[in-house]
Amino acid sequence: MTLSVSMSLVKRPPNIRGNIPHNLFVLEYSTAIAESLVGLRNEFVQESPVGGTAVLKNSWVSDGPNVDGNVISGDVTSSVTQALVVDEGAKPHTPPSGDSSGLRQWVNRKLRITDPTKASTAAFLISRKIKSKGLPKRKVFSGSFADLEIEFDEAMHRAKNRLVKKLGEE
Repeated sequence: MTLSVSMSLVKRPPNIRGNIPHNLFVLEYSTAIAESLVGLRNEFVQESPVGGTAVLKNSWVSDGPNVDGNVISGDVTSSVTQALVVDEGAKPHTPPSGDSSGLRQWVNRKLRITDPTKASTAAFLISRKIKSKGLPKRKVFSGSFADLEIEFDEAMHRAKNRLVKKLGEE
């Protein structure tokens, strides 16, 4: 699962006039993209459910800022399939079973059932429900991304203010 942020430097922000070196724009807006990526990654780590393991929580990485001509961009990515399942849900299916399965680990950790017989029974019942109903959409990450748009706008505004301050213009 990958979520991306980007900024085009073709159109200059309002209130910035004059001949400003391109590298100054790149520096300030790269900083803003980097701030946004840190915030986005931190939010995803915080919102990641921890089941039998913390694999999803520990899988989030940010890449960027990357500059390509007049576009600065970056990504926050998890290579763990569970990220998409948590966000988008899943159709009915039979999850892996057995004492070492992720579901069994989840039962032990989240439900705090340590008795092997009771844990197997709980895992079986949960598995049966997933097989008949699937997993619901939770929009944990894509919903967070939409909520963080305000923070992204604020980071862009701070970049503009730093440029204005450096240039002594307004």
